Amino acid sequence: MKPDDHDLDAAMRRLIDEELIASAKVAARDVRPSAPGAEERQPSTEHARRAWRRELAALAARALKMPPERLDPRENLSRYGVDSIIVTEIMKSVSERLDAPIAPTVFFEAKHAEELADLLFDRFRRGVERGPAPQEAPPEIAAPAPSRDLAQDAAPDMESEIGAWLARHRAVETPAQTASLTSRPARVVRDASAEPVAIVSMEGVFPQSADLDAFEAHLAAGDDCIGDVPPERWDWRQVYGDPREGEFTRVKSGGFAPDIDKFDPLFFGLSPREAEMMDPQHRLFMQCVWKLIEGAGYAPQSLAGRKIGLFLGVNLQDYAHLIDRSDAIEALHLTSLGHMFCPNRLSFLLDVHGPSQVIDTACSSSLVALHRAVLAVRHEGCEMAVAGGANLLITPDMHIMYSKVGIICEDGRCKTFSARANGYARADGVGAVLVKTLARAEADGDPILAVIRGSAENHGGMASSLTAPNPKAQASLIVEAHRRAGVDPRSIGYIECHGTGTALGDPIEINGLKLAFETLRREAGDDTPTAPWCGLGSVKSNIGHAETAAGIAGVIKTVLSLRRGRLYRSLHCDDVNPLIDLSGSAFYLLQQDRAFERARIDGRETPRRAAVSSFGAGGSNAHVVIEEYFAPAPPPAAASGPALIVLSARKKAQLDEIVAGLARFLVQPPEPGQRAPGLQEIAYTLQAGRDAQAE
Repeated sequence: MKPDDHDLDAAMRRLIDEELIASAKVAARDVRPSAPGAEERQPSTEHARRAWRRELAALAARALKMPPERLDPRENLSRYGVDSIIVTEIMKSVSERLDAPIAPTVFFEAKHAEELADLLFDRFRRGVERGPAPQEAPPEIAAPAPSRDLAQDAAPDMESEIGAWLARHRAVETPAQTASLTSRPARVVRDASAEPVAIVSMEGVFPQSADLDAFEAHLAAGDDCIGDVPPERWDWRQVYGDPREGEFTRVKSGGFAPDIDKFDPLFFGLSPREAEMMDPQHRLFMQCVWKLIEGAGYAPQSLAGRKIGLFLGVNLQDYAHLIDRSDAIEALHLTSLGHMFCPNRLSFLLDVHGPSQVIDTACSSSLVALHRAVLAVRHEGCEMAVAGGANLLITPDMHIMYSKVGIICEDGRCKTFSARANGYARADGVGAVLVKTLARAEADGDPILAVIRGSAENHGGMASSLTAPNPKAQASLIVEAHRRAGVDPRSIGYIECHGTGTALGDPIEINGLKLAFETLRREAGDDTPTAPWCGLGSVKSNIGHAETAAGIAGVIKTVLSLRRGRLYRSLHCDDVNPLIDLSGSAFYLLQQDRAFERARIDGRETPRRAAVSSFGAGGSNAHVVIEEYFAPAPPPAAASGPALIVLSARKKAQLDEIVAGLARFLVQPPEPGQRAPGLQEIAYTLQAGRDAQAE
């Protein structure tokens, strides 16, 4: 009978205990009383360890056919062109030297020669000491300073006592245990499922918006960000025509983000050729995550060794199809085009050990990714997690397919809630948020943008067809998420709807919302008729449907609304779909901008609260409840005085951009309820929260 997880955990604990006991017995033998003068004749443990490090580095250098002095013992060995043949040769030499059968797989437990030497020293110390040993303490040779390139794995944090202990005992610790023990301990709560989760950073690139400042400006102005297909994507004239008569579409527009071909491969430790082969969705998501981490005030290299999750919603294979048509198959295609390698590559580059997953539930992918990130920080011991989505329109293929199916509109607008709704407009989108439990974020002094109170995902089950929505399942999902949030439904002032702009899909979604809120109000004992209090909107009316990135676009818009106290209107819905009936319900359509008022319930003002829905074409759905964050009174700014402002970049042109960005930041007014940061605070973040670069 297969043991359950509890049995497996218990077995693993017994195994670790047995190995620790065995190690203790060996250590006891090693320190037994010896003859007078024996201490003088035997090198100390640290001297022997240093000698073994040099010996192993020489073995590795010999296999690599390079002078030992050129091998940096703290440099990732993959940077020296190590392949399976060289690994086998190195480990064969080690086995012979230690007179012990050592599998080549042990090599992959370490990142560099010094760590491999320490690992082998702890496991096979007697074999090490049987070889030549120094008779006196040799001077320690300082290793070259580690490279600041992101592609280099960070060295273990040996300044930490726990990190040092784990480095010595790595033989009996799994990677997951190592990551959890070296990270800061999570707060123990009585009901983990109800623990609020903080959004501490967010980033994104959307149609006509190179960053979130531009995105917010378009929302505030009520801009329609749809335009004709740019010539650098494809020539829409070549595929324009009746889709019933061939490979054609009458759709010549969409939501297109700027500069998706701009990327600095060397910054991420990639060769130009590898970057050229890489799906632009991966490239932009890498850039997004880097900015996301810095936006939270962390230097990316400081995350190494910690349990941090990465969840990416992505689906489109446009770039792979483009490559298939133009190039022969290359080995680089494996890691450059396979979507699972995008979050995996980020976990590798950052050297983090949490879950690293692609989520593909079609249009709900990025919101499902956020739900999984919430679970990861609540229940799986992740210190923090990244969740987001990537969707870029590279070829006309899906325009043609969706035209044949009849779900994409010819005028290229998502007319959500409108009587003119006739399908959706496709759009680019790359966005992400960084989340932590609220208790940890507050303890760490993180900037908290908003709080996730509840989330849920489900599937519609057997509906009328595979791609048809199920309003009862959608209602059940919403009820579940709000029950987990534990908030009064009357305090929900806004819902960012899935709202693709189809004649039947929009009314079905609203019927599900009405059913859910009727249930929630009944459970709360609230059956008093009242004026509608909850606005409905959809960012798709501004930017189009970003498909796998649609959910994260909705979350970012919603967080901006909560923070600004403003509800942004939905476009193209002056004439409401006649199938939408909001009479007697909690809802109204946001046909104009409005102030986002805080609800007063039983005489008490509640925080602004909102929710986001995302429904996948195959029936996978997600819903998230988000609340504004009330920060404690801002502390007074640090005493004024001189401060060292340190800025760096990989190249001079990038440094100029950073200087310009800092200048823009300094003249921006602070957000409502916040004070402008002091000079000392800015200096600290730029020194401690950024990786140093060459320029």
